[in-house]
Amino acid sequence: MPLKIRLMQSADLEQVLSIQNETGFQSWTLKQFQEEAELHYSLSIVAENKNQVAGYAVLHLMTDEAELLAIAVSPEIQRQGIAQTLWDFAEKSLRKSHVRTCFLEVRPSNEKAKSFYLKNGFKIMGTRPRYYADGENALLMKMNLSP
Repeated sequence: MPLKIRLMQSADLEQVLSIQNETGFQSWTLKQFQEEAELHYSLSIVAENKNQVAGYAVLHLMTDEAELLAIAVSPEIQRQGIAQTLWDFAEKSLRKSHVRTCFLEVRPSNEKAKSFYLKNGFKIMGTRPRYYADGENALLMKMNLSP
């Protein structure tokens, strides 16, 4: 699948929102995605295949730290390396920006995501009690990007 990774644009937002809703990953609105894409400290990217958004990632960069807020791929094309391609692009961008550490939160029940993050070098650092609206805890994960 020939993928193009690029910055998220306004024209992508309906497709990004659709992927979010299909995956049940989060509950951002169209306006929130638009605002994220416009923030000077946000890296909001999409994976495009044949003029369609296949997946997206949103990160915040703050001096030498970053937080991965979201990475999602359309369910019907998961397990084809799209999330990995998005993360590889994001990681290279973080390194170019001299980010030393990347953090994220993930549900302990989300085995696919945990496995993905662990495979990519994230380590579990602790727990955020009752982090999610339904009361589930979050695992706090960290990746060291220092050379």
